[in-house]
Parts: sequence; structure tokens; C-alpha cells
Amino acid sequence: MQFKQKKFLFTSTAFTFGERELDYQIHDESTSFGFHITYENITAEKSRQTIAEHWPGILGFLGIAYMSIDWRLITGGDSLPSLPAMIIGCLSLILLLAGRRFFKTEATFVTTTLGSLLILPGEQHDQIVAEILKRRKDALRRQHGVVNPLNHAQDEIERFRWLRDENIITPEEFNAAYGDITARQHSGAMS
Repeated sequence: MQFKQKKFLFTSTAFTFGERELDYQIHDESTSFGFHITYENITAEKSRQTIAEHWPGILGFLGIAYMSIDWRLITGGDSLPSLPAMIIGCLSLILLLAGRRFFKTEATFVTTTLGSLLILPGEQHDQIVAEILKRRKDALRRQHGVVNPLNHAQDEIERFRWLRDENIITPEEFNAAYGDITARQHSGAMS
């Protein structure tokens, strides 16, 4: 299963869900990177943050620079810049000042052991977040959801308490595991 997102001109993300790991890629105007991460190394912690595009500021700066160059080269700095340069300069100043206010959005960040996953707003947002959390839950359930009789009983109880607190297992599943652990402990099958 794969999801691709794009926001504004330069920011894009790709999520490729494999059987045991997620392949995450992000590209924006300043960087491009990605990583593979197993689902159990993704936390349930997520936050909403405002992100802004940088290109309006860059274009604004370039427009103002053009106006300054036009003024110095064409007029020698003795008179006003040409009308096209003044128009470009004024529009660029507006873009520079207002761009960061209007070219921003709320995004979700999900924490992992390798860095944060950026999930852009849009029609796929909720589906991506739900898929990440579902696969995390399934992976942790596979890895930690069975009582290990070789472990100390108190360690097993703590592990199942953690699974319950993380909403990996239900309170009923915790109670069943707790009963199994204490029964094994009393029968001598567990220390």
C-alpha cells in the first residue's frame, strides 16, 4: 500500500507500507531524505505543527534584488528604478511579507526512533495516520502479545500493563493475560 502527498510547490511525502516496515520519503525545497522503519519503532505520539513554505520569501527577496540591480545598473543610482522594476519590487515585497502568512498549513508529525514522519493535510491524512497506528499496534501485538513462561511473572505483568496503556490490547485481554501469568506463577511454571 502506498500513499503520496504534495503540498504547495515543493513539499511532497511518500509512505510505502510493507509487511513489517514503513518506507518514508520526504522532499522539499531544501532537502530530500527518507528511511525504512519497523512499525514497532513508531510511537503513538503525534503532534500538530504549522509548517511554512520558503519559496515566497525567496521569490520576494529575488524580486527586491532585481529592483535594486535595475536601479543601479540602468540609472546609475541617480534616479528611480524603471517602472517594471518598481512593480516587480513592490509585488516581491508583498510576497516576502505576506507569503509566510498565507503559504503555511497545519501538519501532523508522528515520532519514531529515526525521526518524525510528516503527514500533510488533505484527503489522505486521516487514512495515513490510521494505517500507521494500526500497523504499529499489530506489530507490537505480534511481538509482545503472548505470555512468555520463561520470563519473570512481574516482568510479564508490567509488559502487558504497558500494552494495555498503549491501547495495543484491551483491558479484557490484559485481565486474561494477568490471570494466565498468575496461574502459571502459582503452579510453578513461571518464576
